[in-house]
Amino acid sequence: MTGSRTLRVTRAAAPILPARPTRILPGSVTPARPVEFWDATGDTPAERRVTVSVQGSAGARASVRLGSAPPTPCARDRPARTAPT
Repeated sequence: MTGSRTLRVTRAAAPILPARPTRILPGSVTPARPVEFWDATGDTPAERRVTVSVQGSAGARASVRLGSAPPTPCARDRPARTAPT
């Protein structure tokens, strides 16, 4: 017996923020809560790594500050997309 089946998959596309005004997509900042290290000298490098991410306006630059250290620019892990004008 032969037949066919159609399956519809719907995927929500990530919203694209316009370049102006510069803003951050609500709920896109991770980690969403403070991260605390228990033993900074005894933890392994992997245990001391904190991955941060944010989705913001096209062309915007972001930085992260840990404790009293100066801000460190964030690197892009993929090219920014621009919103249609």
